[in-house]
Amino acid sequence: RSSDLKNAPEWLANYPWLTPLFTSLTNCSQKSCKIPGTNIELGEPTRIVQQLPRAISYRFWVHQGFTVYDLEFAHVVNDDYENIATACQDVVDLVTEYANKKEYPMSLALEMRFMSDSKSYLCPAVVGNGKPAGDSIKVAYVEVLALGSLQTRPKWVEFAQRVAEKWMAVDGVKPLPHWGKASELPATPQFVKYLWDNNGENMQNFLDQLEVSGADPDRIFFNEYLETVLNNPSKL
Repeated sequence: RSSDLKNAPEWLANYPWLTPLFTSLTNCSQKSCKIPGTNIELGEPTRIVQQLPRAISYRFWVHQGFTVYDLEFAHVVNDDYENIATACQDVVDLVTEYANKKEYPMSLALEMRFMSDSKSYLCPAVVGNGKPAGDSIKVAYVEVLALGSLQTRPKWVEFAQRVAEKWMAVDGVKPLPHWGKASELPATPQFVKYLWDNNGENMQNFLDQLEVSGADPDRIFFNEYLETVLNNPSKL
């Protein structure tokens, strides 16, 4: 029942040893989610267990059924994809470390999606900006998710911040956080400096355009967090 499923975060908070079983079952459940389909070659109706993109990536009912905690960064994709594999391995290593202590802060999934770069000032995919128009750069959004529970939140925040530290320490083009997700990253001077060091020109362009446009002169759509991260540390 859906009402029972929504209690899953509290189940796992009370019985964390169930987490590996739960995550396994959510993947295995795809085998029973049959949908109508057609055998294109024969033109005959058939039964498809699950369309491939959904079967290997997006567990729709899990995401819709629960409150989740989320951390996501946009990474430029190197030609050999090695840096994306490393970003994923960083998460696997941390999950293993915690699991060895019978702790499971990332209780849902490690996911990624690929897209081209962006020219929007604050979009994290702007990290891939810089090549001539038409010469798109591949960007991978890599994210970790956990079932939302106030009981397990402190351990999740600790885990998410450790993931972010590993990702932000990479050589080369630095990844940027997804603003639309709960980044779990406090607006410390170090984090603000990281943002301005790696996307400062675009952030300043956004602020300049905001002022020129006359939109939101009283900063109604700002909050304390945004006021901090959008304040150029070099001007302090």
